[in-house]
Amino acid sequence: MVSWFVAVAVALGAALAALLVTAARARRRARRFADAVHVDIEPYLRRKSAEVGLLHSPPVWTRRTPPDDIVAWSCLLARRLNDRERGGSPAPDSFELGATRPIP
Repeated sequence: MVSWFVAVAVALGAALAALLVTAARARRRARRFADAVHVDIEPYLRRKSAEVGLLHSPPVWTRRTPPDDIVAWSCLLARRLNDRERGGSPAPDSFELGATRPIP
């Protein structure tokens, strides 16, 4: 009976260790993704939104900022830019498709 208890305890310990390792890897992966968004995508979004007057007070990110907040803010900014281009007159240097002539 004691050996069965020890085997279950060892199995639970191994499962807990695997869970902790997986969680740590997921956090590192999310941080790398958020850092890539912050360095590669966010400067472009900030510049474009400042050109059209959407960006009023940009947040300041730190290493303690959750990765989800960085990515969510960048997505919100991109959504606002897209909505502005779809709904109103696009910015003069927009990449939207030009009007085409109908085929006769």
